[in-house]
Amino acid sequence: MATSDVSSTHLQKLSCLSTVKFKKLLPKFTPSDTYRPKGRSGHCMCADEANLYVFGGYSPMDERNGVLSSRVLPELWKFNFASQKWSKISSSNTPHTCASACIAVQHNQVFVFGGTGYPFGQSMSNTIKTLRLNQLHNLSAAGEDSGEEVKQNFRWQLLETSAMSYSCGWEEEDVCPRPAYGQSLIFLKDSVYVFGGAIGYYSEAVSDLHKLNIHTMAWEKLRPTGKIPSGRYKQEVVKDDERLYVLGGGRLHHAEGLDKIYIYDTTHNHWTEALSLADPVHGYPSPRCSFGCAQDGKNVYISGGRHYNLTVDHKSLSDVWHLGLSTLQWTKLQMKLPKPLYFHSSEVSPAGHMYVFGGVHTDNFRAPYLYAVRLPLTLPKLSELCWDKVCKMARKCNILTPSGLTELGVPWNFIDRVQLPPL
Repeated sequence: MATSDVSSTHLQKLSCLSTVKFKKLLPKFTPSDTYRPKGRSGHCMCADEANLYVFGGYSPMDERNGVLSSRVLPELWKFNFASQKWSKISSSNTPHTCASACIAVQHNQVFVFGGTGYPFGQSMSNTIKTLRLNQLHNLSAAGEDSGEEVKQNFRWQLLETSAMSYSCGWEEEDVCPRPAYGQSLIFLKDSVYVFGGAIGYYSEAVSDLHKLNIHTMAWEKLRPTGKIPSGRYKQEVVKDDERLYVLGGGRLHHAEGLDKIYIYDTTHNHWTEALSLADPVHGYPSPRCSFGCAQDGKNVYISGGRHYNLTVDHKSLSDVWHLGLSTLQWTKLQMKLPKPLYFHSSEVSPAGHMYVFGGVHTDNFRAPYLYAVRLPLTLPKLSELCWDKVCKMARKCNILTPSGLTELGVPWNFIDRVQLPPL
């Protein structure tokens, strides 16, 4: 994957010449489908080298999605990049505060934090639950396979953290994050950072910043110096080796702009308000929250979202922008989402495809579709490009099995990525 951002001039030239379009994967959908996730909004999504993971979300009553009553969706789905198939991960003890939660995957383990149930803002979480994803092998003997993935049951576990508190004058304050939803969860070095979130449906969002040390499992409420960002929810936070970058987000009466980017220096515990660079032709992206954000090294791609303020009640967006973290230069890409969307999610695969799932259409329909587009400006590893081509060929020839791939001489570290849904 790319490790540095492309120069602004070259990026602008490529984006103007680009004719790439989003492709709808598995386009046929019926309300009775059980082999793929139903349409939803407010879900969270992450990816590792093998799979895309979608957790939770909300779906109102809608016959088009086969949903008979409004509800949150306490479930975890995965989309395997190699097989291009969805499968639902059977699990118990699933978190029920699964709307506007946040998710991350590290070392074959999924972490889910925060979120709310339905009705929104009445029940919220400030805990982390984890699900360990055991590696599944289809190979039963050298070069042989059963053709089926062994179905396993998983159980969500509460991550035990220290609920430490400290005295400040005569007052004692809990250093754990407040129950909230729409926060951001970021792994960086030996810590987990949590920023922002809505602490109630009619309450203004907060700008709290907390750190969890993954060695001691103790929370710390950070008190940074510098220009602290305003409270917000459904923002996006990206990172480099030392810093966190806060993009957009929503408040009760307006969405935050993207001209100013707040940067947190983890070494010096300091916030900086930085003015980003506008696209020479299109200016800055519109203020927004609930947008898609996918990071590939120092290249960040945002898509769609919800724009609103005191004079604009609501506007759904379909534009796609690139941000280079080294320069903070915005560039508007020629590509657009197939439909204006907000409350969707996006991620970049190792082969340089951006996947977009779910979200709210302009007619309030929750999208059940998964879109993919080849990002024209990412530089995947050659091995990933080759693996992507091998998978396409193997799917077409119906040999995407351990034995079939072994005969082709595919290394085991790639064969292990193939996960087929149970028959």
